[in-house]
Amino acid sequence: MLRKLRKVKIPILMAILVFTLISCAGAGGTQGPAGVGINNIINNGDGTFTLNLTDGSSYTTDNLTGPQGIQGPPGLGLQPDADSTAALV
Repeated sequence: MLRKLRKVKIPILMAILVFTLISCAGAGGTQGPAGVGINNIINNGDGTFTLNLTDGSSYTTDNLTGPQGIQGPPGLGLQPDADSTAALV
């Protein structure tokens, strides 16, 4: 009998916990003010971006360009063929 009570004890405790969490939830609050979103983003071509916001304002970022990286290894060349295709050389 004691073993059966132990097996039942955990589901009962879980049910009590779930009931407690649900019943302790407070009433919903009032709707907050409308937020401001991004309408579009423009790449200015100089490392900066302009974000046009839904309230008519805009924000231009600082220059986000990072430092020049190291030179990579030479790539494979493409040689045009007579039939307008290309071959790796």
